[in-house]
Amino acid sequence: WLAVDKAVIELDEALNRDVFEDDMHAAITAQQQQLKAALQQAYARVLNAGFAPVKQGARTLAVPVGKFTPADSVFRDY
Repeated sequence: WLAVDKAVIELDEALNRDVFEDDMHAAITAQQQQLKAALQQAYARVLNAGFAPVKQGARTLAVPVGKFTPADSVFRDY
């Protein structure tokens, strides 16, 4: 019985190994793509949250074109 079982398993492996490997590669590739997308979304959220104060500060410091010169900051009365 063991010899027959071993022979059937080896025959099954010989016939289906390529299909099994292709399925495994496809599953791994799909998981990698899902992980990549999840990491990109997580990094985007962290970066956007981290740069939010910088963006707000830039809006606060924004001066209309023609209304400011570098000398104004030097000679400003504080």
